[in-house]
Amino acid sequence: HEVEEIRAQAAEELNDMTRQRDDGLHKINLLENDLAKLKAAFKTIESTHKTKLEQAKQSIEASEGQQEDIKKLRKQSNTLRATIGKLEVSERKLKNMLVEKENQMEEERIDFKRKFVAERKKAQDAGDNVLRAKDGFEKKKNVILQEMIHKDDQIETLSKHVNE
Repeated sequence: HEVEEIRAQAAEELNDMTRQRDDGLHKINLLENDLAKLKAAFKTIESTHKTKLEQAKQSIEASEGQQEDIKKLRKQSNTLRATIGKLEVSERKLKNMLVEKENQMEEERIDFKRKFVAERKKAQDAGDNVLRAKDGFEKKKNVILQEMIHKDDQIETLSKHVNE
């Protein structure tokens, strides 16, 4: 019965660890999708900004207002680059955390399996000991029973001699 409880507990812990790993992978996939969208948006904006920068350069002497636009576009471009850089750092951190978590879960699984095997061996040894004790008890019971039968026979014989 204890072995079944240990097996059930082991299965539950293994399922929890698998769910945690799957949740981590899902989060990484979502972040990767967000990063890909941001990169695509950045490329579109950067392309647009490059075009606008070129137009601004051509008419920079004609309008000081365009110089402000150029500054804003450069600032936006730099901000987007910084954001993408931060997202890439976060992605690497999450991937490293996932690898660490998977390694930790694998170590826990191996440790649990080792403990489970040891407990199963203890349970099997205990069962073997019970069977040996039961076997010994049966042998002793049979010996005592044989002795009692023999003594009953002797009492009966003596009782017959006394009565005669």
